[in-house]
Amino acid sequence: MWRAWLRLHEREYDRFDYNDRVGPGHDPGPTAPDYIRTMSIKSTRKRIDAVAWRGSQPLIVEVKDRATLAAVGQILGYRTHWRIEHPNGPPPQMLLVANRLAAGMEEVLKDHGVPFELVSL
Repeated sequence: MWRAWLRLHEREYDRFDYNDRVGPGHDPGPTAPDYIRTMSIKSTRKRIDAVAWRGSQPLIVEVKDRATLAAVGQILGYRTHWRIEHPNGPPPQMLLVANRLAAGMEEVLKDHGVPFELVSL
């Protein structure tokens, strides 16, 4: 799906970052060794599929075969954590790229202001 979308839109962006981590990770607590705490925190932060850049404007992209309600929660959560971690940058735009939507998803995406694009494989 992502490759199909890139074929259509890659030239519209300056660059792409992948697997960007945002949000707090899980800290197992002070009884765990420091190296375990560090590894746990880093590896449990939320991972954005892709960030497409036009200049300094980020576009958070979530890619799904079949987009469900979980995808809405993911992309809205990523946007929140991005804004917290980049307070001086422009607010990120969002885009859900999918092959298909679960029943009722189009209304939910529109209600939450999440743009989406359907891409055929």
